[in-house]
Amino acid sequence: MIQQIIIFLIFINLLNTRPSNAEPTTATATVAVTTVSSSGVIITSVATGVFGSVIAGIIMYKSQEDSDWYDPVNFYYRYGDEYTDKIDTILSACDKNCSTVSSYKIVSNKKIPDVGVHYFYNQHSKLTNYIGLRKIEVKNGNSVNYHYRVYHFPTQETTNIYNRFYNLVLKNEDDYIITVYSIDTSNYVPKLLILSKICEKPKQHQQFVLDHIMTHFNSIFNRGNTKTVVSGASGVGKTYCALLLKNYYESQYPNANVKVIIDFDPSAIGVNIAEIVLKNANKNNPVILIINEIDIYYESVMNPKGSYGDSRLQHTRNKGTFNDMLDTIASTPYVISLFTTNKTPKELYSNPNYESFLREGRVDFFIQMTSDTASIYNNVR
Repeated sequence: MIQQIIIFLIFINLLNTRPSNAEPTTATATVAVTTVSSSGVIITSVATGVFGSVIAGIIMYKSQEDSDWYDPVNFYYRYGDEYTDKIDTILSACDKNCSTVSSYKIVSNKKIPDVGVHYFYNQHSKLTNYIGLRKIEVKNGNSVNYHYRVYHFPTQETTNIYNRFYNLVLKNEDDYIITVYSIDTSNYVPKLLILSKICEKPKQHQQFVLDHIMTHFNSIFNRGNTKTVVSGASGVGKTYCALLLKNYYESQYPNANVKVIIDFDPSAIGVNIAEIVLKNANKNNPVILIINEIDIYYESVMNPKGSYGDSRLQHTRNKGTFNDMLDTIASTPYVISLFTTNKTPKELYSNPNYESFLREGRVDFFIQMTSDTASIYNNVR
């Protein structure tokens, strides 16, 4: 005989845990009815009825079926598949900052979280307090859908974290998330890989940097090309300035779609910067290029290890090929290049081996940053 256990999983308390600015769209609640046979087969159906106020597509369940995650008295929110792309983007954009993505997969040249368990937390808190997000694949005939279960251990701290996550998901405008690109060299032919990054309003000293870069870029004497070395300790926001610059550029030129290339690696074999990065730079599609830790590449050029037996281009193969790359960057209109380093301009100038890399035409000016100040130094080479 089949034993039937009817489990009613009803959303009761969403209004108490969701942010006050949430707008309910229906007055229905969802009930999941689970039938368990003696053979262990589980069949689940879902019904809808009037019960309180719910946000469409977000339903709260007791987490009894996931007792391996937390203890069974806790619960999770099931976010419908209409939210999956947005949650993918949030997790990717926050990764290593306020989220941890356990594994990625590549879909249509876009890097997105794979099926499995991921985490979201407050910046710098890491996994002391967090909410868990399990991405689940659901196959229905020939179609495959994905949804997230967001697990919430009900403490004040994790409730605050969940509310912040919830606001991000339901936020209508996506201005704080921007699309950037890295270069995938996992195959023989390199290609651009789409990523997401968080970008918020600039601080006062960051705005000073953006204004100076755009003033230089817009000057008729510079042919729409700017190259700057950005120095400062780790964590002061050198690379982040490039993300801010994209938004600032597009606010000045609404028809522009700026392509940000993050962390370009000149030492990668077979990556031709002219072909994969610079070729399509134009008025409506300018390029912001970031090369992080540029002094490391200076050193590798001065002490080449070589890639013998591989005839493909490598920009750091020797001093000549590296300077050729710098000249190619300098001669391409609608390109802004940020070369970051932990070294000060004085330290860079003090090394005679760097002289050709820093000469005028290859570097226009220097920016020295701290967490709350920025200074501009003209190139005196």
